[in-house]
Amino acid sequence: MNRWHTLILLTVSALLVAACARKPNALESSFIGSCTASGSNKARCECTYDAVHKHYGDRRMEEFNNGHAPDDFPNVLATSMAQCAGK
Repeated sequence: MNRWHTLILLTVSALLVAACARKPNALESSFIGSCTASGSNKARCECTYDAVHKHYGDRRMEEFNNGHAPDDFPNVLATSMAQCAGK
């Protein structure tokens, strides 16, 4: 394999890895930004978001984008933050 083939292979591999990497959506970015602004570290905020997302699932999380938080959100948030306290 010549040098150009190696370069092309490495470039394509890097693009595939970047395309498959987890990219935060707008809601996740906003949540983590607000969380870190309130004094928590990024790891704990990411953990909390993941726990909340796991609890509600994709469909319910989309409702948050429309400003519709479920009634149990404060309790779910508090529980999720407590579970992530060691992060």
